[in-house]
Amino acid sequence: SSGYATTSTGSEYMLSMDNLSTDSMFYCIVQSTQYPTSSSGNTTISASVYVVTTESREVTASTATTLTCRISDLTSVVSVTWKKDGQKQSGEVTDSSVNSNGEQTSRLPMTNPVDGTYICVTKSTLYPSSPEFETEAYLYLLTMEVSSVEVLVNTAAVVTCTVGNVRDQKPTVTWKEGDTDVTDHLSESEDAANNRILSTLTVPQLQQDSVYTCVVRSAQFPKSEEGTKTSDLLTYDVSCENVDVRKETPVSVTCVVSQTDDITASWWLSDNQISSNSDYTVKNPETQNNGDIHFVLEIVNPSRNLDLTFKTRSKKHPSSKESTKAVSLRIYELTVTGSQVRTESESAVKCELSHLENKMAITWSGYPKDSPDYVVTEGSFTAPTQTSTLRISNAKSDESFTCIIKSIANPQSPESAGYAQVDTYDITFPDVSTKKLSNPTLTCTVSGLKDPIKFEWSSEDGTEIPSDKVSSDDAVAGDIQSSTLELTNVNSGVYTYTCQVSSLTWPTSIMSSETAKLRVFGITVESRYVKANTGVVLTCTATGVTETTVITWRLDATNDVTKGEDFTAEDNYEDDTKTSKLTIKGTAVTNDVTLTCVVTPDTGKEETEIATIDVYRVDVSTKEVEVRSKATLTCVVSDVTVDKVTAKWTDKNQTHITENNDYTIREVDDGGNTEKTLTLGISEVVTQGGDGDYFCAVTVADEEPDYTATTLETFTTSVPDVEVRTGETGYVTCTVADAEKAVTISWSSADGAAISNTEYTHTTKDGTTVSVLTVKGLTQDTSFNCEVTVEGSTYPHVVNVETNDLSLTPDEDLRIFDQSDVILTCEYKSSRVSSGSFVWKFDNAVCDGSGGVACGQITSDLKTSELKISASSGSEGTWGCTFSKDDGSEIKSNTLVMTVVELTASQTPPVIWGKVDEAKSVSCTTPINIYNNQHLSFGWEFDGNTVNSDGSSFNANNSPVTFTVKPDVVSASDNSKTSTLEFSLSSVLVGTLACKPEYKKGQSVAATATSVNLETVAADKTSTFVTASTPATVTFTSRSADFPEKGTVSSSPSGLTVTTSTTDTAITGGKERVEVATFSVASVSVGDVSELSSTSYTAVYTLLGVSATVTLHSAGVTYADKEVWMSIEQKAQISCSFTTSNDADISVVWMRQRSKVYEELPEKGYTNIMSSVNEKGVVTTVLYIDQVEEEDISNFKAVISISGAKVESGVIAGRMVNVTVETDTISALAQSDISLAVTAIGPSTPTVVLVHRDQGTSLAVTEITDDTAGTYRIAKSLNSVYKNNAGQYYFKIEFAGLILKSDNITLTIRNKCKPLSNPPNAQLVEAEDNDNYTFTVKCSSGTVMMDTSRSVAKCDTTTGTYDITDLTPCLETTQPT
Repeated sequence: SSGYATTSTGSEYMLSMDNLSTDSMFYCIVQSTQYPTSSSGNTTISASVYVVTTESREVTASTATTLTCRISDLTSVVSVTWKKDGQKQSGEVTDSSVNSNGEQTSRLPMTNPVDGTYICVTKSTLYPSSPEFETEAYLYLLTMEVSSVEVLVNTAAVVTCTVGNVRDQKPTVTWKEGDTDVTDHLSESEDAANNRILSTLTVPQLQQDSVYTCVVRSAQFPKSEEGTKTSDLLTYDVSCENVDVRKETPVSVTCVVSQTDDITASWWLSDNQISSNSDYTVKNPETQNNGDIHFVLEIVNPSRNLDLTFKTRSKKHPSSKESTKAVSLRIYELTVTGSQVRTESESAVKCELSHLENKMAITWSGYPKDSPDYVVTEGSFTAPTQTSTLRISNAKSDESFTCIIKSIANPQSPESAGYAQVDTYDITFPDVSTKKLSNPTLTCTVSGLKDPIKFEWSSEDGTEIPSDKVSSDDAVAGDIQSSTLELTNVNSGVYTYTCQVSSLTWPTSIMSSETAKLRVFGITVESRYVKANTGVVLTCTATGVTETTVITWRLDATNDVTKGEDFTAEDNYEDDTKTSKLTIKGTAVTNDVTLTCVVTPDTGKEETEIATIDVYRVDVSTKEVEVRSKATLTCVVSDVTVDKVTAKWTDKNQTHITENNDYTIREVDDGGNTEKTLTLGISEVVTQGGDGDYFCAVTVADEEPDYTATTLETFTTSVPDVEVRTGETGYVTCTVADAEKAVTISWSSADGAAISNTEYTHTTKDGTTVSVLTVKGLTQDTSFNCEVTVEGSTYPHVVNVETNDLSLTPDEDLRIFDQSDVILTCEYKSSRVSSGSFVWKFDNAVCDGSGGVACGQITSDLKTSELKISASSGSEGTWGCTFSKDDGSEIKSNTLVMTVVELTASQTPPVIWGKVDEAKSVSCTTPINIYNNQHLSFGWEFDGNTVNSDGSSFNANNSPVTFTVKPDVVSASDNSKTSTLEFSLSSVLVGTLACKPEYKKGQSVAATATSVNLETVAADKTSTFVTASTPATVTFTSRSADFPEKGTVSSSPSGLTVTTSTTDTAITGGKERVEVATFSVASVSVGDVSELSSTSYTAVYTLLGVSATVTLHSAGVTYADKEVWMSIEQKAQISCSFTTSNDADISVVWMRQRSKVYEELPEKGYTNIMSSVNEKGVVTTVLYIDQVEEEDISNFKAVISISGAKVESGVIAGRMVNVTVETDTISALAQSDISLAVTAIGPSTPTVVLVHRDQGTSLAVTEITDDTAGTYRIAKSLNSVYKNNAGQYYFKIEFAGLILKSDNITLTIRNKCKPLSNPPNAQLVEAEDNDNYTFTVKCSSGTVMMDTSRSVAKCDTTTGTYDITDLTPCLETTQPT
């Protein structure tokens, strides 16, 4: 059979097998041919099949690796050897047995692998005659080189990892920083010519020395060991001092290089390296004690800004990018401005810096700093200038000041200084009163200055003062200067003039001025140009008058119209001026008007002025035209001198219209100089847009423009062509719409001949006029004119009437299925038949096979022609036939439009998404009114199961579902019928819904199916934990048609903060959204353990109305006392409480500070006991210390793990209670009062007793004062002590269970001596003498001591006796008589 072959050699028979894939048993059967009846002999031969697979490797040079050869489907071990280039390889490790899966593995490990092809040679040991099999394994070696750099800190560092010996399948090259993968700022290129890959890592801002690792992994053999090499990215820092210096001041700049000692540096200006010369001195670099290197460049005489560059490059890694630091030397100039100002006015001196880039510090000297009259104002710094101004609020005399400049940005820059002077002067400028038309003179005088001054004159009303009217002194007479203004023929009014004085020496000085009034009586009025029937206001102004002055108005010089029906006057008085405004209504402005303003001052004498109103008229035409016709509007301005008139046309937005392709403008004067006509020609393009609003804008003299509105109205005319059967009556219609004016319609023959056998009717309704021309008995084609007349303009229109005697059947448009047959028939309706031929047309082209138009089968006789068509997309269009007579004339049939309908139905929507119980519907629309074919029924299937007429069906899992079958809906306009199924979404009503329409002739119309889906939202967990240090992460997965908005996460109670990240993925018919929400809570501090309480938050994720809920338990809020008091060798306990939940896994580790590091406590001597979770979600952990040692007087904290989230308690200070004796030895005289005292440190007021060690008695102690927090002074007073009170005492102190004893206090009692009596005329003075005391004799006034050797008695307190008791008396002295 196929795959087997037998051969024999002598008595040896061999069975050969090709591609044996399974273990097999064969039988060798021997039958005698000599003795056929002999019994046959047979033996079984087993063929065992095993599979050998190898694992190849691709590694970088010197990377240890292992090749693997795996033999499977074994029943017994095989022998395995490895070869390369025919040489057996040593060091292989081969399993000595077959494992339970029938596998045996051999491995060839290599420390320094060699590139090449290795052979795994296997041979059966069970069947030694079996052949050897060789299976190849490949070892590919890659080369790998990584660069290192040293760059300026915070600059970009670029290193490259070059991988060589790359084969067809490129390895992957990645980078790591420590254990973190680097994903940003990587690029990779391929050097195909040299079989290399270059991976480049860019660190945009290298901030510190770093080590990155290039990792190479084989893509061809993914199990290969990765190759790694590290790249050193080193940094150094350069800091340079920018300098601000006054022009031409010698200066130096310095750059400091730190964090390296292996650098080259140079100074550059533009592209030129700087070396020492007459302008520069390059100093040798100096290395400082801290290792910094200082590079200094001296500039001898700087006169311009210098943009220097300090360049550095690593010597250690010369391929590193050269780094540059910009060093700026900025020159500034100093200008100091003095001031000349009016006495007792504000003055200012200025210090101005120019050519600046940096703001400077400016200070002033030379004025009393505590005086409020001197204020320094710093001007805003706007490069390149800065100012500082010293303002004197009341300059009374001449002064001088100094300004000092120092750089802020570069404080090492040298200072500079300038000097300023203030001079003062006085001004006099008196008022002047005069009469109308007089020639007054105004004089302005300045005194107090030695330097010439500048006078300037101005008028308050802005009137320019001619220079020839002003005269000023050319020289200073003493310290007096003056200027005069001479005026001529002054008009009435009050005029204010200003004499302004400014310094010529210091032009920036604050100018001083003085005003004087020139009072001149007078009247002024204004006349107006006004359009007829437009209201207007006239103004009359009387100057140089009082408030009691009366102003009235008269019409035609006689009639007082100050108050009237059409006139209203309003007066106002201000600054010697009275104004009257007369408002005139438009009804009184029909013709020119003359009015008189009458001013009656206090003198009673009337003064008058005449005001006129010149009235002009504007007449604007309106027009109605047919759309797409030209039009003309006219604007006529009359009753005014035309040279004062400017007229223009504007659109409805009052935008000026200029002449262009759409508009023509013509302006015509009447020749009499009183009328101007402006026409606007409007093109057909404009009228095509319909009605339009326009304005005629007229400006007369200096008046504001006046706008008069008009409207261009349009109407439309339609005259459709008509087709009429020969000899029948036709109706021709002419319709005029949107006409506002009267419309006249007339009819005539297009060729000018008289119209016969016709009549017409007119109807008008709602702005539309319709004229119908009835034409009888037509036998040939004819044309008529419809002429429309509106406002005297006539608009002609031509209408064509065609005759026809051919009939096409079917005689109406038809719809037919694709690939269906239809026969069209064209025949004469009359019995008269002409000589000629039928022609069929498709879309007005002859369908004889030419011109790309192909017909079906045509059969014709004298009277009839039939066309058989097989419907396709190419036969969609208008069909008709014509009969071409032999005389050359042609008649046409009616036409029909053939629509070819595809065998498809429309099912909508294609996809449904919704929520449970949400009502949905699916509709299937199929074509009807098909020529010679009838729609029979709709068939519906859900997941391939029939939907019955009652709406019942099954889904793909055979779960019952129910639909509501709605009655079919027929649309005549669309030639369609629609079947609709309604249903409510549920967990089982999800699947594919499809309709299957059927027709009379058996066509099955295909429709696209609808995929019905549920909108769902699910969370990856229902509850979790959140701490202030470890946020909680919840993943919400949603499915819907689309996601027009993000999901919202609400939570309660408040206190939970959430951030989200969103990823959308397209799925069949919709999208899947994965939104990862990270929940966090703020860190909370509590003041007492009672305030601890765990909060459970409910977070609800909602998207498109569907929600998923997660419970988050807040945990990790801790409370512990800030300190715990301990006593050496006594027990102690430290507690910490924290919030958690019953569901959490909790562990606590207590840490103790040693030096500056916290270490975990040893197990011996320390026990941690943790409570269960209470009803508030709080656990208390207590650390018990068996015996406090000195190293326990330290800081402690608890490290708490709550389901993997770690939190730490606050630091708990272990404090030791302590007591210190104030005095350990007290010596006291018997019967004296003493006090024993100690200072104790502890948590609260202690309980204390004083113990007499020698007697074993104790006294309660209540004299306890709180000196500072935790420090107490404890004292016990003993009154009238005696010998039995002597001995050793100690204080026993108890702080809340902590007991400690003070050191001993030794009390020694000394004996008192008996009292001594005062000697005669003396008193005894007692004094301390070490542990003893003395009495010294003090004589009374006027006496003397008799024996000074007995003036002091000493008491020995050890014995209670005096050294002497007989003290000297004091004697009175008497003068001899």
